Amino acid sequence: MTKRKMKKILLINQHSSNHGDEAAARALTAKFAEMNAEYSILYNASGDRFQLDLPLDCQEVRNTRAITSLEKIQIMASLNVSFYALHGLFSRDVQAEYDMICKSDYVISMPGGANLGLYEDWRYLWRLMMAQRLGKKTAIYSTSIGPFRDNRFKKLAFDVLNKADWVSLRDAASIRYGRSGGVDFEESIDTAFLVQNFADTTWQGKDLADFGVPFAPDSYCVFVPNNLKTGHKTFLDVPKEHLDALYLALLNKSLATGMNVVMLPQLFGNGNDRNYFIELAQKSDDPSRIFVAAEDILSDHQQLIISKARFAVGARYHSVIFSINMRTPFLCLSYENKMLYTLERLERPDMGIDLTQLAEGASHQEMIETGTAYIERMAAGDIAPADAGKALSIAKGTYEAFERRFLNGLCAPPEGLST
Repeated sequence: MTKRKMKKILLINQHSSNHGDEAAARALTAKFAEMNAEYSILYNASGDRFQLDLPLDCQEVRNTRAITSLEKIQIMASLNVSFYALHGLFSRDVQAEYDMICKSDYVISMPGGANLGLYEDWRYLWRLMMAQRLGKKTAIYSTSIGPFRDNRFKKLAFDVLNKADWVSLRDAASIRYGRSGGVDFEESIDTAFLVQNFADTTWQGKDLADFGVPFAPDSYCVFVPNNLKTGHKTFLDVPKEHLDALYLALLNKSLATGMNVVMLPQLFGNGNDRNYFIELAQKSDDPSRIFVAAEDILSDHQQLIISKARFAVGARYHSVIFSINMRTPFLCLSYENKMLYTLERLERPDMGIDLTQLAEGASHQEMIETGTAYIERMAAGDIAPADAGKALSIAKGTYEAFERRFLNGLCAPPEGLST
């Protein structure tokens, strides 16, 4: 009888500098921490402040800087020939990533946005392809995919999705893309829904004043705009003044209902949220009733703040996810399919406005009329929260399938036991 070797699990493509990705990662790694395995993590981030506050000890932690044009050429070349034929030509960073994949037994691509699709992230794709070429067991956990613009990228992305040992897709649009590509996947939802009961743990002894919020519960709403003119492909041709006018009209309407306003930055480190929030607040009808929170408030604590709000208006995905989680009525200002299609999964399309229609020539004035009328109803208590119980049930079902189909037999028994 010999002691079974502890398995090495590599978590890849973990986004950082975003409290939404932080929430999903914290929820999933809390589950991983219950298992007896050795973990390493490869972030998909840029900048110095990349490490998230996760409930998991990792043996090796590595960041990723932005890919260079030369590295993209090298990475794409390695997809078609033996890596060892080019190994000496690769940058030190790419070689280090490859070595981390080599040392692992299992590779799990962490929850996140449409890097396999809208953002055409070649480095994200390359890591998965290398793991599969090296014969590692691979999982792609509750991600979004599509839309696809580059046919070569689309083909390779579907090759990876079809070769993965386990895949889950988190919104209705991605589910449709997966079906069209013949992918075997679990129908999922955002991983942050795995944790909904914070009251006895994270929030114990915490109140709004601990995070600088100067308002009493139920005397404020949460407002989270999104500066979509800072490089988002869909909004390149949408005038900034149209987006600003929409946000300001909804912000002023929220103030007009008698609510104070708390603005919660979702980006941190390299983000632009807080400066943009301050810019909008200063242009509002009453800046003195608007509190722009610090960008370093943990995602768990952002959910506490949302839970005590009358309602929320969110143009960032996880501001909507947090509102669902905390059973707070909200208006979703959707900038990508993942937002409206999450509402579709929960059978609440009435709670969203599709901002992408601005790129198709839709009137921002009509969106203002729709949004302000909806805010009046939320302030009056006429809008019911979305079904957080259904979201939790889907998230738990996904993890149970992951345990059954991917993690089964993965981890060593507790220390001292043998096989």
